[in-house]
Amino acid sequence: MIDLAAYLGAMVNVGRLRGRLEFLGPHPDPWQVAVERLGRVAEYAAARGVRITLEPINRYETDFIFSAADGMRMVRDVGMANLGLMLDVFHMNIEETGFAEGFRTAGDRLWHVHIADSNRKYPGSAHMPFVGIFRALREQGYAGFVSAELFPLPDPDTAARRTIDYLNKHLHGS
Repeated sequence: MIDLAAYLGAMVNVGRLRGRLEFLGPHPDPWQVAVERLGRVAEYAAARGVRITLEPINRYETDFIFSAADGMRMVRDVGMANLGLMLDVFHMNIEETGFAEGFRTAGDRLWHVHIADSNRKYPGSAHMPFVGIFRALREQGYAGFVSAELFPLPDPDTAARRTIDYLNKHLHGS
């Protein structure tokens, strides 16, 4: 995957792919095992000019790295310049005390943002406060990627069109 990302000039996202600490079995310091293993991945990727984005996932889907603070702890512990965060507002809505705080915590290591509404459908289909989310990103000076990770409902084409229309309206005023 990293070699393909290097060829395409892309980043690699590590979300649920990182597994769960509980799968390590009894270990005196499972966090350190994760640091060492992610460090090896980041080192391999750095040699190929690839950035890795670590995605905090809510507590119902994983057993570690739930928040931007957890993610930044891992980034610091790994200590590689090519490791940053990809924050997903769906997960942030569960784990963070506020979107702006999560974005600030990630700071210049925020390299990608996933959006979806609170029901995991297209933006504007539920109650996610996107105006405030986009404002917080602008105030931070965020210039990275924003992409949608959502259920393809009511069908993939409609979900894509509604997402594009919503983003154009709220990000570009069109």
